[in-house]
Amino acid sequence: MSHPPSFYLLRLAAGCKKGAADSGTEVAGRLTLKHIYEIACLKKQDAALETVPLKSICISLISTAHRLGIQIISKEELENGSVDHSPEAYAAFLKQRDIDVAARKKALEEKKQAKLMRVS
Repeated sequence: MSHPPSFYLLRLAAGCKKGAADSGTEVAGRLTLKHIYEIACLKKQDAALETVPLKSICISLISTAHRLGIQIISKEELENGSVDHSPEAYAAFLKQRDIDVAARKKALEEKKQAKLMRVS
């Protein structure tokens, strides 16, 4: 039996409902390297990945996370305080992201409706 796809596990661990629309600039969520390691250990149990080294699975997961717009936080960033990864700060980040996504969705819908009105 295989586990869910990597992108699903990454989004679930990051707590984000969707990936970033523009993964180069938008941050959809944040994960630590410890999260990546735990997901890699889970994926290592899949039959297709049994012979793949754990380091390769971690690198693949980090690549997938970047494509989803999920920021990977290193131990150094946590220790020097450059990123606030406290539960309260992260909950506020996710709440603000939900507001931003809803606003972007509304703007796109209004643009679509305006285009339909011009065509009619």
